[in-house]
Amino acid sequence: MDSTDSFLVILSKFYPELFNPDKSFKLTNSELMDFVKNTFTPKFQNDIEDLLMSQEIKFADSDTALNILKKQIDTRAVLDVRELMIYKILPCPYGTNCVNKPPEIVPHNEYMDQYLECSFYHHEKDKRRVVLCADSNEDFTYKANYQKSGDSQSDIDAYSKNFFESLFHPIFYKLFPCKRKYCNGSYLCPFRHSEKEKNQWDEKFFKLTKKQRDIFLKEKSYVGSYVGSFNGSLTSTASINSHEDLRRGSIDDLLQQQYQQHQQHF
Repeated sequence: MDSTDSFLVILSKFYPELFNPDKSFKLTNSELMDFVKNTFTPKFQNDIEDLLMSQEIKFADSDTALNILKKQIDTRAVLDVRELMIYKILPCPYGTNCVNKPPEIVPHNEYMDQYLECSFYHHEKDKRRVVLCADSNEDFTYKANYQKSGDSQSDIDAYSKNFFESLFHPIFYKLFPCKRKYCNGSYLCPFRHSEKEKNQWDEKFFKLTKKQRDIFLKEKSYVGSYVGSFNGSLTSTASINSHEDLRRGSIDDLLQQQYQQHQQHF
């Protein structure tokens, strides 16, 4: 089964409304692109700056305002399974003119939020393959971790090939605490900003696979890539340079900082 067929099988599973009763696909290519774009658009409405300008925030004391912000961010912080399945799978219809096209080389994978916020891929460095198996008993088509140096190159397709494949893989998504230097609360940040985000994805992961995520993390194939306890406090080894040098804290710290900066201007 080629990649297009696999994608259509996954679409039929998570988006049955896009198919006719005879299983034929309803949409043209252009309509599919619009559908994917519109799926993610609500994630970027009412971002933190817009929330800070709302009447509810402007006339609240600082503690109340921060609690309101936190609740609203929490409702959008974790993607649904079906959203994750189509994120950066299709090529961007805007091509090189896309304002959110990421550079091909990003030191330490310190992507700015704007580079996460196009739901399409632009080159091999932000392209994701279909991660769920469409026609086998395996759970995933490739592993969340990168191939270790020294492993056979014939197995390269069995591993994640870039930051987006690795961190948006269902096994790693919302697993590691966010310390991104440029994180400003994007709803598409793949790192967790609270235990609640991790727990929300753990529940969705279980519904998807009927297995606990810890089972995959304890498999031999992941040992050596990531070490530590499996309670959400994993640390990366020096050999996996894709996730090192991460410096940003929790969403609580971020909201506190942005709220204080906002108040100074009024």
